[in-house]
Amino acid sequence: MDLLLYELAKAIGFNFISIFIAIIAVLAARSSKVVAYLVLAVGVIFYGIGISGAMETGTVDMISVGMLVVIMLVAFIRICTIKPKHN
Repeated sequence: MDLLLYELAKAIGFNFISIFIAIIAVLAARSSKVVAYLVLAVGVIFYGIGISGAMETGTVDMISVGMLVVIMLVAFIRICTIKPKHN
């Protein structure tokens, strides 16, 4: 049980920046979905490049990669379902 909690804490720490990017993208969806999709895409591209480099050196585990996929998928679904504000 302690090992599982340690791995989850490590995955959250590894994905802290992606959580921040997903929150910014969801908040941006209120004004413009295009901006939200662009923020999410830039985050996925740059963070994906970092993960692929870390996978080559063997410093990333599959829990971190899976958590990144879940974070970005939840953000994408949230952006799709949010209703933008129209003044």
